[in-house]
Amino acid sequence: MKTKSLYTFLLFKMLVTGAFTVTSFTSFAVSDWQPVVSDKLVKLPANVIYQRIENDFSASPLASKLNEVEQLLTQEAQQIKALQQLQSQATKQEDLALQIDIVDKKSSYVSLLKQSHELRSQALNQRQALYEKVLNKLHAKKAKSTRGENYQIQQHKLAAKQRSKNSEQQVQLLLNQYNQVDSEAKYQTHYQNNIDKIAQLKRTFNAHVMNAKPELNGVTVSDQEYVRELLIRLSTERSILSQENTMLSYMTRLVALDAENLTLQLNESLHKQTQSEQGEINHYQLASQATDLFVEGESHE
Repeated sequence: MKTKSLYTFLLFKMLVTGAFTVTSFTSFAVSDWQPVVSDKLVKLPANVIYQRIENDFSASPLASKLNEVEQLLTQEAQQIKALQQLQSQATKQEDLALQIDIVDKKSSYVSLLKQSHELRSQALNQRQALYEKVLNKLHAKKAKSTRGENYQIQQHKLAAKQRSKNSEQQVQLLLNQYNQVDSEAKYQTHYQNNIDKIAQLKRTFNAHVMNAKPELNGVTVSDQEYVRELLIRLSTERSILSQENTMLSYMTRLVALDAENLTLQLNESLHKQTQSEQGEINHYQLASQATDLFVEGESHE
């Protein structure tokens, strides 16, 4: 009777915990991360644009939810492994209980994995739309430059350079006029030192990481080429996610099969236990069980 009660309890536990089903997952709103492509952002080098976008994503609620789900996935996987290790030393009845717990944990794991895929898919969609906007703005920026803006910029640069040169010549002329006077020598030295420092600052400015040209595999590329490569990588990530979705589909089916198999085992064990208990009691439901009713008188003769 004790064994029968155990099987009944295990079957009831499966029904209550819902181990035979995969829990539905919550759909998250795309508004959890809504980055904007501003003109100020597009003025930056493409590699810096990438860093800004990734930093913005890391600080978003979408990234926080994804991190939370991934941590829960790790915990569920560790618990499944721990339960599986216990099976090697379990009795038959204990093993059935462990199998139920394992199927329940696998069901939770699959549900979390679905949530993870949903969040990752949303992040990929947002990134793709974002980089497409960046690329369009870069194309528009380049087209505008080719319509004469470069020429105007060069003219302004030449005019500024000429003004600077004329200014230097005027100052140099004034200093030369007082070159014979020892008291003016320090001004000439000071002026030359300033010229050297300006050149040094200019080199540092041009070499600054925020002004560095984007690179791919050590090769300097244009901003457009860099963003196109980012879009290609996103496409690759989407293909990998599609493969993982296929694996997830099989995982879901396996959990359902395991749960169905466990249900059959429990029902069979419960049925056998019931038959065994009933076999010990004569219910007079068969002819062979009722013979003693008819031959009882013969035992007194």
